[in-house]
Amino acid sequence: LVPGATVQQIEARVAVAPSPRPYLYRAAWTMFRERPWLGIGPGNFSHELYRRQREEGERWSGLKVDGPRDPHSTYLGALAEMGLLGCLAVLWILGASVWQMRRTIRAQTSPERATVLWAVFGCLLGYLAYAVDVDLLTTRWFWLTLALGGSALALSTRQASDLVVPLKGGA
Repeated sequence: LVPGATVQQIEARVAVAPSPRPYLYRAAWTMFRERPWLGIGPGNFSHELYRRQREEGERWSGLKVDGPRDPHSTYLGALAEMGLLGCLAVLWILGASVWQMRRTIRAQTSPERATVLWAVFGCLLGYLAYAVDVDLLTTRWFWLTLALGGSALALSTRQASDLVVPLKGGA
């Protein structure tokens, strides 16, 4: 905030402040088109963006990079960094997780277990929709949700008696 600035002046500055997302999307798409099969390498998006801007200037993507950047899209980032083959592998892993969780939920006989699985399933679907606009492959909460989903799946296939571990030494 600037001392003495009116609300209208502040709103005008915010209204014209460009979002970096379209530029990052364009940069990711350009990188994918240049190396469509294997991409530029996992984790190399910001390095490649820096390199290109150093060599070609701001005109390359229309964005001056002033800090670490990711493509702000899981799917575009996977395409740029891992190419079509890597992106398909990521999509297969995510799709297999969703399919397996849905299959396990449908087979549940315990309403309590089904409720927990539905909650984790809903989180996973929400993350996958959110992945259009954020890079989830670098977001720890996504991986935590996926791990919780896997754990819930493993636990839901066991009987309650299998989960009780007897104490050693008698009692």
